[in-house]
Amino acid sequence: MSTAPSKKVLLFFPRTGWDTEAVNLWLPLPVMYLAARLERAGYKVRILDQRVEPHWKEEIRREV
Repeated sequence: MSTAPSKKVLLFFPRTGWDTEAVNLWLPLPVMYLAARLERAGYKVRILDQRVEPHWKEEIRREV
């Protein structure tokens, strides 16, 4: 019995240069909209926001 490969997607929201400390960060809405569509299509989605994740490189390595 073979198992189908899992359908996983990692969406990455990078720093933009407009992000500064002590300023509220907006939600990454474009990435969130895409994630919702992918989840409805059966994908397991993870969003990695570089602005708030200090260990983003390790997280990408772990996911890939």
